[in-house]
Amino acid sequence: MNAFDRLLGRDQNHSTLDQSALSVVYQSLITIDPAATIAKREEFRSSQAAIQDAIASTNARLVEIRQEIIDLERAGDNAAAVAKAMMDGTAPPKSISDLEEERERYLLILKGLKLNAEQAGRELYNVAAPIIGEIGEAFGPLVDELRVDASEAFSLLAQCYVQIAALANCATSHEADALRRALSDIVGTGIEAGFLSRSPLETPKEIVALNDVPALQIIKYPIPPEIAAPSAPTDYSLAAHFRLNR
Repeated sequence: MNAFDRLLGRDQNHSTLDQSALSVVYQSLITIDPAATIAKREEFRSSQAAIQDAIASTNARLVEIRQEIIDLERAGDNAAAVAKAMMDGTAPPKSISDLEEERERYLLILKGLKLNAEQAGRELYNVAAPIIGEIGEAFGPLVDELRVDASEAFSLLAQCYVQIAALANCATSHEADALRRALSDIVGTGIEAGFLSRSPLETPKEIVALNDVPALQIIKYPIPPEIAAPSAPTDYSLAAHFRLNR
């Protein structure tokens, strides 16, 4: 028995996950064979490593050329040494001009290597993209179940919010205010994510009926019949990041 089978055999109280959806996901996942993708990915990674080694070698040579040019500039160009070598029939030492030409060649090589590295990076991503898509599709049933659960949870929290928000002028304790703010953020995010409607939220009639209590007559605006839908908090991008297609 593997770890997943043992998980399915556990007490349901240990998890709120839908076990049947998990089973469907598991069966879909085990049909996906990643061997070819892994082999291809390793091939691209080896290619990337070779390119990075070539880039490092090229950069090292460019540093050497820069230092050689500096040394020649300090000592004066070696025209005399070049003339003597030609008279002796030996290979002349490099001049500043030679080094500058070599530097230009290496800069072109470096540019080409960097383009190759970018292409290899794209290929490395693309080779895994299809199987990643398959994996995403395999998790679809579980995502669907979780969306249902989330929708029910947001609906319940919206009911809590409209009640505590309707009591804003009556329940004025620190705890009530903290609860209002927390639920406002959550419900606002649920609206942005498409789990809840943007329509005004109706206050339960039982709570509105408390307006008839004599003690509440001293409050100018006691319990309203409806509450405007809250907005998502502006100081984080949770709603935008997890926005779902409506």
